[in-house]
Amino acid sequence: MNTTFETTLPAYKRAIRIAALGMPLVSGLFFLFVLTGINGLRGGWLWAPLIVVPPVAVLGWFGWGPARGRAVATSVLVLAGIAFGVWLSQEAIISHGRLKAEFDSLAMPRSFEVVSDEPGGVPMCFDVCTNHTRTFLASGSPEQLQARISQALREERFVVGAWKPYYRDAIVRGHRGRLGLSVVVADWMFQDGRNTQLPPGQTRVTVTLNTYSGNPL
Repeated sequence: MNTTFETTLPAYKRAIRIAALGMPLVSGLFFLFVLTGINGLRGGWLWAPLIVVPPVAVLGWFGWGPARGRAVATSVLVLAGIAFGVWLSQEAIISHGRLKAEFDSLAMPRSFEVVSDEPGGVPMCFDVCTNHTRTFLASGSPEQLQARISQALREERFVVGAWKPYYRDAIVRGHRGRLGLSVVVADWMFQDGRNTQLPPGQTRVTVTLNTYSGNPL
């Protein structure tokens, strides 16, 4: 490298060079996070910046070159990298682990018996985005349970919409921050490869947690 040329290169041209080198780097980091979902994991607000900062610091140090302002340019890019990483974690699809942890902390009525607990979807959202579904058996008719469930969710600080018909069942949607929720109540359950009518006084309650995307309640 021509040292004389590097030390006399105007600052704006150094900034242009960093921007040109940074575009593929930022694109690569963005797709890395989308493909892996790292930024949506628990602690993503920390992991994402830790992954972003090293390559960004290298970009700033070597992209600016051996001239006055090198440390300042690198520091500015590091701060931008931290902000970018935190933003990515805030906008990420919530991971299965975080969704299950949210479920485990959700105070559903104690009389609800858990009959299945299943993760679904992937961070790339090919079919559906990551979600976690827990199915309960509860005493009471679907109509009786609707108000009880709505009250329990509001006590958990969820914004809950109105119950609506859902095929043969009823559904309600809600959210708490970036956490989305839907609850279906029905008087039947899929068992042994077929739909089975539940005994009178029993209701299936299927709760799904996912990433809230601003859909109408």
